Amino acid sequence: MINETTYLQLVRHASRAPSSHNTQPWKFRNLEDGIHLLPDLSRSLPVVDPDNHALFISLGCALENLLIAARQLGHSVQVDLQGEQESCDIRVKLDTTASPETDPLFNQIRTRQVTKGAYDETPIEKHTLQKLGGIGREEGVDLRMIGKGSLADRLFTLVIEGSNLQFGNRAFLNELVSWIRFSRGEAMKKGDGIWNATMGLPGTGRTIGSFIMKHLVTPASEAKRWKKLFRHSGGYAIFTVKEHDTASWIRLGQTFQRFGLEATRNGIRHAHMNMPLEEPTVRKKVAETVGLTGEIPLLLLRLGYAEHAPYSFRRHLYSIIDDKQNK
Repeated sequence: MINETTYLQLVRHASRAPSSHNTQPWKFRNLEDGIHLLPDLSRSLPVVDPDNHALFISLGCALENLLIAARQLGHSVQVDLQGEQESCDIRVKLDTTASPETDPLFNQIRTRQVTKGAYDETPIEKHTLQKLGGIGREEGVDLRMIGKGSLADRLFTLVIEGSNLQFGNRAFLNELVSWIRFSRGEAMKKGDGIWNATMGLPGTGRTIGSFIMKHLVTPASEAKRWKKLFRHSGGYAIFTVKEHDTASWIRLGQTFQRFGLEATRNGIRHAHMNMPLEEPTVRKKVAETVGLTGEIPLLLLRLGYAEHAPYSFRRHLYSIIDDKQNK
């Protein structure tokens, strides 16, 4: 096995990856020749993510952080990915005899964040959007950059359509509220979930916060909020896969994580605008609007400039380490 100090260092970098609702659906094992990365399906989101594609995108983000950090620390890496869903098996073999491989994205692992608030009105220059669009893709994954204009406007009507469906769905609201942390104390204790401060909201406590979310937040109020966020965004990115399977979702996550790190390196914030892609009927409309043929859109981001927001909390390392012996 790799020594514990290196192992914990790599797991710490991997666990800084983004995840849907900040569920952090991953576990790690120390192998004789590397690290085993496993999905934690107990932290799935059955309403908003019934097929678990977002969970495995999150797993791909953690994998990419792990690979970048391992190479930076002087390990060559080899990834063996097998199985679907419950049997998904990601083994990262590490060769400790390699020389450190400097990656400019490594230093962004600590500073990258999903910035959920409004961005300022500074436009993102076209060449910067093109640079972000040129990020390396994993096999079967594509990325399209969309500037402000008529196409973005048409996409936004679908954002509102998806949002209306979700906030009109009581099961969706109940699931969302269960993952919101309505105070700093709750966020620190849980170490996961959507801390209210990351959304620019005051701490209310769970009782009041749950009441507001379930009884005062409506499809109309959400649409109004999203119109403001959309108006202050400087560009958009849409990620697609050719196959709708576990391996493709993981590879999308790897590509997305490199994109997020590169955006951070260029001072650009990003946040999910995924409502239309989480509703299958609206997802088809997105594909038609963008002109996709044989590609499935699974991730939609908005981009812009903004100050740092509070960082989401992470669970203690030992809560995501699985010490079961491999057979």
